[in-house]
Amino acid sequence: MRQVRLTAVFATALLAVLAPGPAAAAPGVNLQAGAFVDDQDGASYDVNVQFRPAEWLTLALGAGQSSSSLVATDFDGTSVHGGIDLRRGRLGGGLYASQWEDSDQFTSRVLGGRFTVTFAESFEAGLVMESRRLEVGYTTTGLLGRTLAQSARFDGSGVGAELGWYGREWSGYLRGIGYDYDEQLDRAVAASRAPATRAFPRVASLVDAVLTRTAGAIDYQASLGVDRAFARSGLGVDLTLSSDAISGDDSTSVSVAWRYDLTTRVGVDVTLGMTETDGLDSTGFAGLGFSFRN
Repeated sequence: MRQVRLTAVFATALLAVLAPGPAAAAPGVNLQAGAFVDDQDGASYDVNVQFRPAEWLTLALGAGQSSSSLVATDFDGTSVHGGIDLRRGRLGGGLYASQWEDSDQFTSRVLGGRFTVTFAESFEAGLVMESRRLEVGYTTTGLLGRTLAQSARFDGSGVGAELGWYGREWSGYLRGIGYDYDEQLDRAVAASRAPATRAFPRVASLVDAVLTRTAGAIDYQASLGVDRAFARSGLGVDLTLSSDAISGDDSTSVSVAWRYDLTTRVGVDVTLGMTETDGLDSTGFAGLGFSFRN
């Protein structure tokens, strides 16, 4: 199954080389703030700022906080993320980095880059490469019943592609990425199943929360979405499939988002969705976001 999934990801990459992108945005500032809650007592908050000093340059910086309570693992982490994007004519590229950390259980650091090509002013194709470094903290039972703190560290690299089209009324995207990890991942998997392990955090539950989904030990992730724009509003539907590399659990998430422009600069959006993850109860979530553009 893993080979089939990765084949699908790289097939998407091949198609993306032949494909699309929107015109560069005018100079200005965009600010987005959002909050999500779910029916498992989870909550996520995130703020992002994009600054465009020129049409060809965009700088981004953001931060957030997420908490979840699933199975026997409670996560309470903070995130920081940023990036730089360059665009000249039909070509674009950028670098981005992020970190999500739960103080004593899990840390995820991601460094990535993307290259895009625009076709016919409406289509954009991109290739994506990522480097991921993850660390999981857990406890084991040693001699005489002593509890010992342990950690497992492993690195991974990902290759994927994205394809998008942007029309006056209809827009859509298709994105996929697959990861390969070093041999240290096998040690983490063995530790999670060892009889002496007393508590190993359920990292797979990270994919069950909206803003922590990309922080986990992802084996693969694929998503697609369609958007319909109206005069002052829009309606979008998104589907995301992903898998955790440690547990092998698969996850499926579906969401519907509605947005409305209060003014030419201020907008609001509402999101409703459901996530289904192997070994976990279905999780429903809702989000509310605000945006300001200048």
